[in-house]
This record gives sequence, structure tokens and C-alpha cells, in this order.
Amino acid sequence: MALQSGNNTSSSGGANDPHGRTFHEIRNEFERFHPEFESKLLRKFSDLSTRELDICILISCGYNSKDIAEIIHTEPATVDNHRAHIRKKFGLRPGINLHNFLKKL
Repeated sequence: MALQSGNNTSSSGGANDPHGRTFHEIRNEFERFHPEFESKLLRKFSDLSTRELDICILISCGYNSKDIAEIIHTEPATVDNHRAHIRKKFGLRPGINLHNFLKKL
């Protein structure tokens, strides 16, 4: 479920999503629909960095690595690196879809 509309700015600034929203706007919209997501995630995985939390939110919204990279002003390879660290922290085996895992929280 990719949220559709606005400009994206991560906690350290950011670009626009394909619909022109900032990360701040995406995050605010996401939190309206999923108010407990961040606290549930941090209760289960307290070692997530702020950037990893931002990426988890964007993955939950349905964004792919390329779009996330544009939103947070980084390279897709950097996002893939963060995704690998997130998967490791979550203890996810290969083949487990990260988006689906996050949606079940």
C-alpha cells in the first residue's frame, strides 16, 4: 500500500517521492493510519537506528529501494545495505518478504 501524494524528507532531510511528497508528509500520513507501528517496532527491535526506522516506514508504505533512495537522498545500494541490516536485526531468513513481515506487526 504505497501512500500516494506529497514530498519526502527523512529525519535528515530528503527528496520527493514519485507523487511529490516529502518523507515528513509520508510519515505523518502513515502514522495517522498506523499510530502504533513505530512503538511496536521499537519494542520488538530496540536496536533499530533512526534511518532504519525511516526505511521500515517507507517499505511498509510499499516503496521499493529505488524510490526510497530518491526520497531520502541516497543511492539504492545504500538502501539495500540498510535493508540487509534490518533483515539481520529481525532475524529474517532468505525468502521472507520484508514488506510482508512489517505489515504483520
